[in-house]
Amino acid sequence: MMNLHKLHLFAFALLILMNSCSKDDDSSDDQPTVAQGMLKVRFSFTSGTGTAQYMLSDYVDDAAGKYVQFDHVHFFVSNIRILDVNGNQQKDYPGLVLLADVDNVVDMELGLTNAMTVGRIAFDIGLDPQTDAMQPTDFSQPPLNDQTNYESGQGYKFFELTGKWDSTNNNIVQSNDDPVSYVSLSQAMVRQVDTYINTAHTSPGSTTYLKVRMDNIMNGVTCSSTAISVGSGSVNSQLMNNLQGAISKY
Repeated sequence: MMNLHKLHLFAFALLILMNSCSKDDDSSDDQPTVAQGMLKVRFSFTSGTGTAQYMLSDYVDDAAGKYVQFDHVHFFVSNIRILDVNGNQQKDYPGLVLLADVDNVVDMELGLTNAMTVGRIAFDIGLDPQTDAMQPTDFSQPPLNDQTNYESGQGYKFFELTGKWDSTNNNIVQSNDDPVSYVSLSQAMVRQVDTYINTAHTSPGSTTYLKVRMDNIMNGVTCSSTAISVGSGSVNSQLMNNLQGAISKY
């Protein structure tokens, strides 16, 4: 009789357990699907405080007021994080590397992201040591597989500016003027950017717009003194600082 009583109790407990599991399954089926959308970022290059587009045909003044005309401007972006307005991380995109290029201004995909408010966007200008130690042949996708973005034996070009400057002092840049070439590389040149955005990101997707103000990019740099600099010297450091301060919400 005692064994029969125990059997009844066991069966009753098993019935309760099965019913509880069934309810848990039902409740999980009823959970709403979180909407995701593709979050993108765009770097637009401007010629001043407003939104006027900077063109490669435009002039930029160096520290001595001499005209500089670039034919190539690009920089690497990595370690991208989305933060709330208080600086708390909401989303990151490990391993993602972008190339912001004045000659190719496009929306660049960060990844599928839950609907939220993008309070701030933070990233590095440059690459992490492990990636920078590799070579274009180690990669199959742009921008890291592009040999033109790499300085042989020294690493990737974190920030590159090339063109000509008014070396003939006639207030115009012509084909017979001297070249400028500034290539900033090595870990000492990495700069961090944290920019206030405060815009909504919803499904199916949205773009975070940033601008790069070019009119002050040559602050503290005089072409007549240093027109060519490759590496991590004082001129390159100044240019990286200028770039860091030139990026803001569009």
